[in-house]
Amino acid sequence: MALMLAAFRCPGPEPQGDPDPFAGTGGSDGGGGSAPVCDAGPDEDRDQDGYSVADGDCDDCNPSIHPDAVEVPTRGNATPADENCDGMIDERVACEPTNVGVQVSAEDAAHAMEICDPPGDRDWGLLSARFILANGNAAPPMGNTYQQRAVVPSFGSELNPRVGGNMLVLSTGHALPGGQPNCTPNSCGNMDSVAEPPDPGIATLQGCPIPSDIYDDIALEVKLRPPPNARGFAFHTAYLTHEYPQSICSPFVDQFLALIEPKPGGWASANMVFGKDHMPLSVSFDPFPHCEQSTSDLWANLCELMDGCPTLPNNYCSQGAGLLAGTGFADSGASTGWLETIVPLAEEGDIEIRFLIFDTANTARDSTVLIDGFTWLDRTDVGSFPVTKVE
Repeated sequence: MALMLAAFRCPGPEPQGDPDPFAGTGGSDGGGGSAPVCDAGPDEDRDQDGYSVADGDCDDCNPSIHPDAVEVPTRGNATPADENCDGMIDERVACEPTNVGVQVSAEDAAHAMEICDPPGDRDWGLLSARFILANGNAAPPMGNTYQQRAVVPSFGSELNPRVGGNMLVLSTGHALPGGQPNCTPNSCGNMDSVAEPPDPGIATLQGCPIPSDIYDDIALEVKLRPPPNARGFAFHTAYLTHEYPQSICSPFVDQFLALIEPKPGGWASANMVFGKDHMPLSVSFDPFPHCEQSTSDLWANLCELMDGCPTLPNNYCSQGAGLLAGTGFADSGASTGWLETIVPLAEEGDIEIRFLIFDTANTARDSTVLIDGFTWLDRTDVGSFPVTKVE
């Protein structure tokens, strides 16, 4: 179980029940203890899920369990269940990319983070995938100077996939770990890539400058049809940047957004990954525990406020730089480490998710995000709003 260091929610009514989505939850609406015996007849379809016992429904008293369901991982102390009635519990659909490295398709990228179509004739899962820019236009082919997207089996020596054998990397610079070929130190970029910020705009700390332009934007857009028993989903991210700590409260606040459409009613923003005060993954995110403590003299040294610049936190770089070994960020960078985001499905129907990263104000000091372990969840695992937690 992940250690819950922080749980951040959008403004609005708090979900009822245990605030820790990992506590007492699990597959098939379970909550521990023995499940009651279902005495449905062979052709009855008692739970009205479209399947009877004769059709292969292994629990005709629970509409979340039937042959067309997705297998939901057991979480916390819940009772394991065979949601898809295949005789196995907590198995995952195999979904490895066809290609790895930088010459990958958008489908490879989706498969690397475990977004895929299940086998058989089920009609839920990945509908389409494409690489795009922040404005929704198709991303141009990658050049020879630097590559902004990749599928990798590891990023450095310590950052490994959360699930499966590969993960997706998106970057404002070079998406492979280590040195960045044909780039100045810590920076790849194309000044001709200038664009307007996407909705919901660029988030900064209160009172800090808000840049008007973005650069080096790249996104993976996936369209998904949720399984009939899914009530939410989860995915993992790890953010690395060369902007921490000097760019705090400056115009240079590279950002990662995970945007969902349609945006559920009551949500303040379509962005699903955020920390305190709705801050997306950027140099302003808190916490940023993985960095070199000796860089404290650089803290907010590009801050543009005359007074009131953020002060050095007591837990600055509390985990050191070990996680950054071999990534290219160890000497001049920082990372959030792995985070997990849990998102409710507030409405029925297909959804679109856009995983987007971009530079702000200039092309210097690149940032990178790792994305992995997409998983469908049932109603017991989610609240009313997205929650991001440190693992």
